[in-house]
Amino acid sequence: MGRFPTVGLCLLGLARKASGQPLPEPPSVPPTAVPADTQPPPHTAPTPPTPARAEDFPLPPPPPPPEPTSRPAHWRNSTAVGASLGLGAPYGYLGTFLAWQPARWSQLELGGGWSGGFGPSVGFMARFGIDPGNDTLATLGLGFSSNFTNFDYVTNCTNLSGGGRTMCNPPGSRRSTRGTVSAHWLNLEVAEDFRTSTDFGLRAALGAAVLFNTSGFPEAASCASEGAGRVPCHAAVAHGEDRTFWVLYAHVDLYYLVVNGTARER
Repeated sequence: MGRFPTVGLCLLGLARKASGQPLPEPPSVPPTAVPADTQPPPHTAPTPPTPARAEDFPLPPPPPPPEPTSRPAHWRNSTAVGASLGLGAPYGYLGTFLAWQPARWSQLELGGGWSGGFGPSVGFMARFGIDPGNDTLATLGLGFSSNFTNFDYVTNCTNLSGGGRTMCNPPGSRRSTRGTVSAHWLNLEVAEDFRTSTDFGLRAALGAAVLFNTSGFPEAASCASEGAGRVPCHAAVAHGEDRTFWVLYAHVDLYYLVVNGTARER
């Protein structure tokens, strides 16, 4: 039904166009009102974003410092007790000592021990630092020690080369001497200390000892123990030959700090 008026209008328009008459104006349709609540909002420019600020993104707090796993070795005002293993050393084969270090550069030590040849000993040593490090200390030591020596050796026989033969004067007569003497020594050594953060220390030392009183040993022509190490008879031979008697020695010490001092200040 709705299509017929439209067709009629189209036919009427074609007839008027053919006759030269103007076409009728199309009826005006009023615009449909759009409810206010459905109208789009007016166009506005977008608000630029706020630039980021450092305070808007605070950094996390720094991690706590790691727990110290070790601390530097302590030297000044420290006191140590230790044990010494030596060969020809002031404290003998096996000894003990008490050491005090009043300053970074100096050590004072008192000790004693036992040696096979010259008997038990006591001694004192002062050391002076020559190359201090953080955990190490090189020292030059000067000390004095005494042995309480029992001696027993033949005084008038000389060893002959080969066969272990001896020649005595007078022939066939072996004269022995025995007694007790205090052997006094001057000791000079170089040492290197190594200390750890666990209050333990290690020292290695090489030195030389000079016997003050060779005259305390009765003169002897020779010793049956040549090459077996220094014994009182060797001091007696040095006495008979009027020469200085000295020995080289070495020792290794292990000690513990019973009083810990202060660490080295850099």
